Amino acid sequence: IADTGTQFLILSDNSIIENSESFTAIFDEKSTCDVQLQRQDKNLGIAIFSISKSSVNSGTLGRVKPIPLGNSNMTRRGEIVMAIGKPLGYSGSYGAVSSVEESISPADGNYGLILTDIPGSENGTGILLNTKGEMIGLIQHRLTSGEHVTVTNALAISDLKVMIELLSNNQGVPYVGIYGTDVTEQVEKEQGIPIGVYVKNVESESPAMSAGIQAGDVITKVGRTKINTLAAYHNAISEYSVGEQIILYGKRKGNDGYVEIEFKVTIGSRE
Repeated sequence: IADTGTQFLILSDNSIIENSESFTAIFDEKSTCDVQLQRQDKNLGIAIFSISKSSVNSGTLGRVKPIPLGNSNMTRRGEIVMAIGKPLGYSGSYGAVSSVEESISPADGNYGLILTDIPGSENGTGILLNTKGEMIGLIQHRLTSGEHVTVTNALAISDLKVMIELLSNNQGVPYVGIYGTDVTEQVEKEQGIPIGVYVKNVESESPAMSAGIQAGDVITKVGRTKINTLAAYHNAISEYSVGEQIILYGKRKGNDGYVEIEFKVTIGSRE
């Protein structure tokens, strides 16, 4: 995905890291070289690897070019796409986008999915390309639940660009550990829950748990930034660095209704 002048950077699903201590890149003409794990984010399941250009033979150097990251927000149902890598566990294929309406919600965010009709498998990995040759998605086997995975799905690349930039710059991805959902005006009116991000769950041994955040709390501000959606919360968290201490403002339900509460959170990362 990038040529820094001294290194090639590779974006990958981090499942290949499991039970591995060393890594090798194999190029199309079968030349190989050692690869170093630069940084990973276990929350999203992505990793950046680096290859020293000095270890790559001259023939390969002239052939390797960074792939452009496309705008997955412009992807539409019915668009022709190609899966490169091993969506079936052994090769690539092409097909059409079947939906762009689905999403997943790991800790601290919500990420769009690109669903396709391309045959896939539970062990499938790789990338999704549009007809311009731009990467619009990262294929992950864990995106589809169930025992019988038959199609290839991908994380929308536009939602990953901030995280990819951080990992490429050898920085950790900010992590708090909240699983949340939006509290809309309708929900506020019908259920009396304050507008903000309703905490459905808190990941164990996370910065959120250490700060005392509990399921049922509603987060209303990150530092000085007022939030009313999970996307706004995620964007606000992403402005801080790993190790930085911030204040999350929220509301907790008591005997007499919701009361304001503050949480001192030290931003972490899942590596």
